[in-house]
Amino acid sequence: ADSKRLMALVCRDLDLDPKRYPPKSFTAKVSNLKNELIDEETFAGQAGGGTSHSSEAENGGGFEKTLAQAYALYQARLREANALDFDDIIMTTVHLLQAFPDVAEHYRRRFRHVLVDEYQDTNHAQY
Repeated sequence: ADSKRLMALVCRDLDLDPKRYPPKSFTAKVSNLKNELIDEETFAGQAGGGTSHSSEAENGGGFEKTLAQAYALYQARLREANALDFDDIIMTTVHLLQAFPDVAEHYRRRFRHVLVDEYQDTNHAQY
């Protein structure tokens, strides 16, 4: 609920038409990007949008560019609040384990086996 409320504020701050760019849809798309381990900078590069907070008219109204702007501002607001959403907890952990192999090895030795319930519901980041 907090992530949806924050995305609604972000969309309002970017002066986005809620009918054309529904905050609920943006929240789901950002969650999907995070589940694929795509951070806001990587997505901005893919969308060709950069991370500036220009208006919809200035960026040509491109959906991906607009989403990239919303994603960047959403993450900036989370950082300002020293907060993580659920998907950030997973993505940050994955990045930590990839960046520091000694940490990954420590936990690999500590937890030799892990039981995963509802495996069919896991996503790329959780795997």
